[in-house]
Amino acid sequence: MVNLKKQFEEISDRQKSIIILGLDPKTVNERKICLELSRLKQGLVGVKPNLAFYQTHDGRINLLKISKNVGPNLIRLLDLKSPDGAATNNAAFKSYAKHYEHVTVAPAAGCTADTIYKANALGLTTTSMGAMSFPGVLREIDLGLPLFKQRVDIAIKHGTSAFVMGATSFVPEADIENTMLKYRNLKNDMPITIEDMSDGELYSALQGRNELFKYILEKTEGTEILFLVPGFGRQGGKLENFLASGIELNRCLINAGSDILKSDDPQKALLEMSARFNTSRYL
Repeated sequence: MVNLKKQFEEISDRQKSIIILGLDPKTVNERKICLELSRLKQGLVGVKPNLAFYQTHDGRINLLKISKNVGPNLIRLLDLKSPDGAATNNAAFKSYAKHYEHVTVAPAAGCTADTIYKANALGLTTTSMGAMSFPGVLREIDLGLPLFKQRVDIAIKHGTSAFVMGATSFVPEADIENTMLKYRNLKNDMPITIEDMSDGELYSALQGRNELFKYILEKTEGTEILFLVPGFGRQGGKLENFLASGIELNRCLINAGSDILKSDDPQKALLEMSARFNTSRYL
């Protein structure tokens, strides 16, 4: 099994980048762009296609093409995140283990340890769900923060190689009220779970997510566990807020997705974003 941390360190030093390219095509043109970008050999440490966007016969062929284009010299992370049992995830593991060395997982409650075990048995590392940034998770955090922490503990105990840590999932205390207002202004796009929360509950949930974020940092300190970070760019992630949590940028794979795919010049946008984050690593 490939050691994700060692692979990341070697590639990021060579490539002068911590960017992993999220390949989530929603249109025919974006599918073409994904194939083109997967041939790039500079500006990124790897690729992360999301299986949900490759479910057709042609899509699955594209997944194999992407893997071949990238080759073994960059990180090949397949974004599964199937909220299912270990048996279902295991079928997907077997299908792609020859083409991707790493997978993201979001197993159903009670299946965390078994899912990680089955992935590892096939030579796959796992990236587990950590502090998620989408608003809908806040109600569940408010009601069951200890459960989130327990699943983190189980994932660490059984050998997860990374956690997903959303770029907007840590909100500095001074910015919590502005974040609450932003969520309230989502209106029709706001998850019903948020809409039904009082200001007090929402405030408590945001603090709870901060607590979960810090808990993961504490529990992974001194380990080889890395962080996969989506949410910069269009999703509103601010680097200064993210770093205020105390997280080390050198342990982060920064996910670049729609900002790159939807730009007029995807290759140029990728190289510019890579240079910006690479500079921030040494500040």
